[in-house]
Amino acid sequence: MADPRLYLPPELTEASIRELIQLLKLPKPDDIKKIGTIAEYHAIYDITFPPSVTFQVQSAVLPEPDNSISLILRVSGRHLPLIKTLNEVAAMSWVRANTKIPIPSIIAFDASENNPIGHEFILLEKAPGVSVDSIYSSLDDAKLEYLVSQLLEYLIDLHRYEWGHAGGLGIDHTGSVVPGRLVVETFWQAPEISGYWGSEETVDSLNPCGPYKTYTEYVKAHMKQYIRNIQKHNSLEWMRDMTPRLKAFNQMLDLRAEELNDTKYILTHRDLHFGNIMCNPDTTQITAVIDWEFAAVLPLPLWSPGGGFLWNGQNSPAGLAERRRLYTVFEKLCGERYPALLRDFETRPPHDAIKNVLNYVRAIVEVCPRGEKADAARGWRETVESALSKLGV
Repeated sequence: MADPRLYLPPELTEASIRELIQLLKLPKPDDIKKIGTIAEYHAIYDITFPPSVTFQVQSAVLPEPDNSISLILRVSGRHLPLIKTLNEVAAMSWVRANTKIPIPSIIAFDASENNPIGHEFILLEKAPGVSVDSIYSSLDDAKLEYLVSQLLEYLIDLHRYEWGHAGGLGIDHTGSVVPGRLVVETFWQAPEISGYWGSEETVDSLNPCGPYKTYTEYVKAHMKQYIRNIQKHNSLEWMRDMTPRLKAFNQMLDLRAEELNDTKYILTHRDLHFGNIMCNPDTTQITAVIDWEFAAVLPLPLWSPGGGFLWNGQNSPAGLAERRRLYTVFEKLCGERYPALLRDFETRPPHDAIKNVLNYVRAIVEVCPRGEKADAARGWRETVESALSKLGV
């Protein structure tokens, strides 16, 4: 995946934002300022209103210390048009309505660019507090355990609700949350496609779509996409002799469909690191879980809190060690309160082999067209071949 920050939207004029606010029939703001927080897929603006204003939202918008009211305008880049905005709005709306996880209210959104700012956007209430990663070094063990305890309760909340599909979420014409197109951070994204694949390819032609009715349908669709991409790109020619085995992998899924599809489908945030967790800095009470743009409903064997779970944002050996330490705290609390969750994090045969085939073929198809990690990709192929052998393919 290319660095998505290369494709962030240019800075908007204050006039265009004020025109948008007026079009949305919201009060006239006192101030508009761009927030310097580095977001990978959005530019972020803080819009301040006078203390006297009110908003028709699901909960009261909390005032700032000076009693002014602030909203956050998240302006999307053109990475994954339409589907990413709809997925995030749908996930946030559902989580807010059906769980105890604190989610900011959405004031307005537009998944098109037909608006005064010329970009997709989500306008939402400003979450109180600070991101956990920004104060992590000041937190003692008791406060950290309290944070982990709260996150555990949120995961239990998500784990208890069963969905009927695998994929993303969407919004229908009535405003209801419905199964939707899958959206993944590792997708081939619009601004980079022509440079690596040519002008005829699109986000839809290079990535799985969905939603999918079953686990096997979900996995088969991914593999069909990867086989198709292997056949299309010259950098993947060395993988083409594997396509018969990859097709046989999909046939194996059909033969074992009844067994494999006897599973739950669970919503996951996918990016639950401490940069996406807002809290009260004094108490570490979580005030919001943000950035649901890549949330997905996954078959239980593929479900997890996400690769960044409990990460404090520090790309260092110490940061990774701290994450491992916190995970032992999570395991202890989970074992005490809800052992079923911990058991469901374990990937067992044949799902471990299926997951390896899926993940490592995806990685090969992701890096080779970019001319990256050629040596690593050869090793990943060996992992795929070993996993296929375990599955009898």
